[in-house]
Parts: sequence; C-alpha cells; structure tokens
Amino acid sequence: MASATAAFFDLDGTLITGHMYSQILKQRMNTPMGAWRAMTYLVSHLAQAPLDKARLINRTRFFRSWVVDAAGLLKGLEVDKSGSLFTTIAEGLLATIRPDVQQLLRQHQEQGHAVVLVSGTFLPLLKEIGGRLHISHVVGTPLAERNGRYTGRLAGPFVFGEEKARQTQLYLQANGLQIDLAASYTYADRIHDLPLLQLVGHPVATYPDVELLAHARQQGWRVVGEAHA
Repeated sequence: MASATAAFFDLDGTLITGHMYSQILKQRMNTPMGAWRAMTYLVSHLAQAPLDKARLINRTRFFRSWVVDAAGLLKGLEVDKSGSLFTTIAEGLLATIRPDVQQLLRQHQEQGHAVVLVSGTFLPLLKEIGGRLHISHVVGTPLAERNGRYTGRLAGPFVFGEEKARQTQLYLQANGLQIDLAASYTYADRIHDLPLLQLVGHPVATYPDVELLAHARQQGWRVVGEAHA
C-alpha cells in the first residue's frame, strides 16, 4: 500500500481565533454550580497571566493548567447528555474560523490528503468540530469518565508540545494510516508546536507567535498570516 500525504492542523490560534476555555466558561456560567466553578477558574488563572507574560513561571505548566482545570468545569456532566453542550461550544468556536486557513484545509481535502486535527482541545469537542469540517481524524485530549459522568479529570496526556507529535504518531499507528511524513504538512501557530511542525517535510507557521516566526524565517519555512504575541 502506497503511503498517503497528510495535513495536520492545530486548532486554537491556527484554524480558529477563539479558545476552548472561553466557550466552556460562557456555557457553564448558565448554571449555579457551573457559574461558581467558572468564576473560580477564571480568577485563579487570570492571576497567573502577568507572571506568564513576564516569563516568571513555566509556560508549559501554565498552559497545561488551563486545560487540566477546564476539565473540572465539566465535572458531573452526564456523558450521554453532553452532546448539546459540545455542539454549542463548537458552533461558538467555528464562528471564529480563519477563512484563509479553512481554504487551505479544503484544498488538502480536495487533493485527497488525510486531514488530521491535532489539538489540546478536549476530544469530544474536537470530534464535534471535526465532524462539522468533514474531518474524520482527530487527536485531542481525552476526558475521564466514571458511571456515565465526566470526573473533571483527564483520561490521558494533555496533547501539547512534544506530546502533540507523540500522540499524532501513536494515532497514525493505531489506525493503520500509512503516511509519508516527508510529503506531509503541518499548520500551527506556537513555538510549542515545534515538535509537530518538525515531524513533516512541509511545516507551515500559521499566524505564528514571535518565537515561531523567527524560527520559521531562520529555517526558510512557509509563513501564513500575521505574527502575534
């Protein structure tokens, strides 16, 4: 069997401008218990933002805390009844899609490439987004379940940094996808996405942060969109 070409797309900051956390917060604010958890989550994490900006705390731990603690906002939610919530959140996120990046995604689909969404976004939400974009392959952060409800914890690794590249390779292997990585593409916006970008022969810095932009220029990589902080 001949190897196929793939196109790996990051979500937040790359394909969309919105963020999972803000949409989950918006929806959970509508319930008494959810509102209390959401406010606690927001205040505690915003307090760390100035420290992160000044590079006084570990950035990986900072980003990880946003995801790990966001899982807590879903604690107690019935898995079978969570579909409508994830649908609403997906709609909110897709309202911020970047038209130019979406066009690139469609071009890969039209060429018959295997398109894969790779993101730290919670897996049930990423599957919902993938379905709406006609993407069947998604690599996201799994949520733990017990007795039919979300526990508020993760069920596996946070798909971030080096883990993005590792989980992507594991996904390809587990699903029997024969991919020619040298002929494949990755679209991502953060310096933390470097391992995933370096996994392929055609890395594309997409609306990159300053650090990734500098690296992309040094390496002669393609750049799409304007740089951001």
